[in-house]
Amino acid sequence: MQTYYRNYDFIRYSSDPSGTLLDDLSRILKEQNVSSSAISYISQSLSTGRTSHSTITTKSRVFLEQRLRSSPYLMEQIVRLFYHDYVLLHYPLPDLNSL
Repeated sequence: MQTYYRNYDFIRYSSDPSGTLLDDLSRILKEQNVSSSAISYISQSLSTGRTSHSTITTKSRVFLEQRLRSSPYLMEQIVRLFYHDYVLLHYPLPDLNSL
């Protein structure tokens, strides 16, 4: 299965696009010979503002994320569910012992 992953480029993302998203996306766009001006426009668009359907700052999302992250049981379920995604995408595993 690992050999098939070589056929894909994974674009990692988070709530902060200035992190891995822009690095991964810019690299792929350059490899595909996208113009520098287009890459700059895309980077600037991703760095400024949020879309109307963004949930990162909503009260309900903040509440639910805090509830999830403070529950050892729920965090263990998340790690079990997404373990291979963490490994494949090189995301750090949450420290379940610190909960």
